[in-house]
Amino acid sequence: MADWAQTQFWLGNAITSLFELLQENLTKDLVDSAINAYQSALEVFTPANNPKEWIGANLGIAFANYVSTLFIEDKNIKVALLREARRILDSILTFHNLNTTGEDNTFVTRLIQLIKDDLNKLEDTQ
Repeated sequence: MADWAQTQFWLGNAITSLFELLQENLTKDLVDSAINAYQSALEVFTPANNPKEWIGANLGIAFANYVSTLFIEDKNIKVALLREARRILDSILTFHNLNTTGEDNTFVTRLIQLIKDDLNKLEDTQ
């Protein structure tokens, strides 16, 4: 089961790595595939037994939720996705700080700021 979860984790990582390469060719289906792969890995990975993998999968979901807002027109759905991404990041921040490198912390900090900025823009237009 752990091998299957690891495969799902790496599948999620591979898909999210494509986000930057594909840019304008990125599709909502691809983003959803990454989220599904990470969620499958979380069926096995736990914060107690696999903290780094659990953090990585959750970071992947938060990032993919953020990216998925590019495909959503409805402001309420965008806000919900951004808030969920922020909730995920907040819930893992303690584990993340204990178990990762400074470079990873920079990514989390930047992603949180991007989410805050987008939420502020959306709330200002409502």
